[in-house]
Amino acid sequence: MPKTADVAELDRLSAAASDKPKAIFAVGRGRCGKTVAYRWMIDRALKQGRGLIVADGDRTNQTLGAFFPDVESPPSASDDAMRPWLDGLVERAIDQRKSLLLDLGGGDLLLKQTALELDLAGELAQNGVTPVVLHFIGADSDDLAYLRVTERDGLFAPEHTAVIFNVGVVPAGVSPEVALQKHTKDPALMGALSRGGSHLIVMPRLVCMTVVDDARLRFSEAVHPKIGLMNGSRVRLWLRDMETAFAPIVDWLP
Repeated sequence: MPKTADVAELDRLSAAASDKPKAIFAVGRGRCGKTVAYRWMIDRALKQGRGLIVADGDRTNQTLGAFFPDVESPPSASDDAMRPWLDGLVERAIDQRKSLLLDLGGGDLLLKQTALELDLAGELAQNGVTPVVLHFIGADSDDLAYLRVTERDGLFAPEHTAVIFNVGVVPAGVSPEVALQKHTKDPALMGALSRGGSHLIVMPRLVCMTVVDDARLRFSEAVHPKIGLMNGSRVRLWLRDMETAFAPIVDWLP
């Protein structure tokens, strides 16, 4: 049955939006899974032949460069160097029409400071780049601290905002279901999710993550003697589960 004009137009607009370059900002406390998710996104985008600007701004523990070539780093960890470095990344994403993935250290205030100085989300959107904010949290109630700050007064709260609850960082003996239920009572989280288009994503656990990290392998290299047949199978199943978990925001990914 042929589509109506209205449905066809919606499909066209959706496709156009998904093809727009994205500026992905993963934020939150350290060790909540931001870099792991970025490794998955970068690997996925490269396999699909998509051009990216990948920048690792973690001032104490840069790791993306161990897995991918051409990862950009700031000239130094000082605020005086970091601010123009971020400005340059944003301007290049706009000028080159490329998606940007920026990894900042846990609790880094650079993004907050930039958002205070100017309407970063609005500036990106007006120049044809979709701003995407991914808040990564675990089981600790303090994991919501960055979300509370950025959501307050709309400091950095673009339409494309998702909260990623990473099951992989929930401590042994703590029920992920109970931890997540506790978070969903937080006013900042509820406020973020009440905006149209926002999502809560439950990121699955990869039990052999340490093995993959130690082997310095990309997730797409799961079939590798360094990690063994069984762990390779675990990685492939995890990749399948990641696609399922992130399906609601797949058009936000680079």
